[in-house]
Amino acid sequence: MNKVKKQTRRDLFLGELERAVPWRELEDLAAPHYPQGEISGLPRMLKAHTVQKCFGLSDEGVEDAIYDSRAIQEFVGIDPDCKSAPDAAAVRRFRQLLEKQNLAETLFEKIRKHLGAKGLLLREGTIVDAALIRDHDRSARKVYIYGAGDYGTATVFHLRVQGIEPKAFIDENANRVELKTGLTVLKPSDVLCEKTKPYVIIADINATTIEKMIAVLELYGLKNREDFELSVFVQFHYDPHQFIFVIYTPAYDFTIGDTALFQLHELLIKHDFNSKICVWGTEKALPPLTGRGTVVIYPEAVNGNPLNARNIVRWLPYKPKVHNPDANFTQNELTFCYDKMFNDINLKEKEVDGQVLNFVDICRKKFGISEEMGDQGSADCRLSDAG
Repeated sequence: MNKVKKQTRRDLFLGELERAVPWRELEDLAAPHYPQGEISGLPRMLKAHTVQKCFGLSDEGVEDAIYDSRAIQEFVGIDPDCKSAPDAAAVRRFRQLLEKQNLAETLFEKIRKHLGAKGLLLREGTIVDAALIRDHDRSARKVYIYGAGDYGTATVFHLRVQGIEPKAFIDENANRVELKTGLTVLKPSDVLCEKTKPYVIIADINATTIEKMIAVLELYGLKNREDFELSVFVQFHYDPHQFIFVIYTPAYDFTIGDTALFQLHELLIKHDFNSKICVWGTEKALPPLTGRGTVVIYPEAVNGNPLNARNIVRWLPYKPKVHNPDANFTQNELTFCYDKMFNDINLKEKEVDGQVLNFVDICRKKFGISEEMGDQGSADCRLSDAG
């Protein structure tokens, strides 16, 4: 029986990009400046450059990505044997050609414009943000979070990382300010009676409560998926038979340095491994993490094993117990120090990638996770991205 490969988040992203953009129009813009004797290679170079922009890759990184990722090969238009694949030098020459003609930003802005016309937003620069997301801001709709508890605050931080600023919370316990986010909490009637329909994200895990919330929204004429959706933290699409990393971390906050595990998440996704973020305070929504291929990564600040995980990695900023002298680790954990991976400016991209792949190999060997166990990232690389 042939094994059907599950579509990764990268597969879905590139497929959507392929369909949404009129590539011939972009080729016509670049063609007058491209060597006419090599014009047949323009479509490949244009898409390779687009991959570079979307995923924040170096010239060498583009070459490696083409060889490593079948999804990128298909998007760029490269044969499976990669005989027609551009190398780093070709990628560099094309990038410099576009920059010299002031076309690099022009082309990327045109891609954004076409996507925006379809209600999609393309964010540039990192693997986490290289995604097509529904652009609530551009449709001039205010975004509200229904539920001002832990899941609501986690949802606010998640949206802020994507550049989306919610207007306020909706909650029955209203007329106050939620201190962690600084957002006002309003009653449903204060929001849902507005002339312009808001976009509402439901942030609660109790099924009965969610049903009541949906009933209230529908009472005011809002429609599922068109006017409201479940928060990314409400569901967790978990397959215990897959090789998966679950990263338990505070909400993203660059002001206090809580970004290292998000960087690790980005790097794992970059290499098509299945990685999910679990923000502190949202763990009640998780199923039992008992799959033999599930690896839970805790920062040093977390004591014990709050997720009752089978396989545990402890991710330390420097040395054990420097930041948490009272740390209570469990037996048979793997301990990693990340300072050189993210803090050494002399490390090249390939060296960082090598460290991440080495980390994955060590996890496989330590926890007895075979190569046959699927390790492709799913289309949902965070907690149930319903948007």
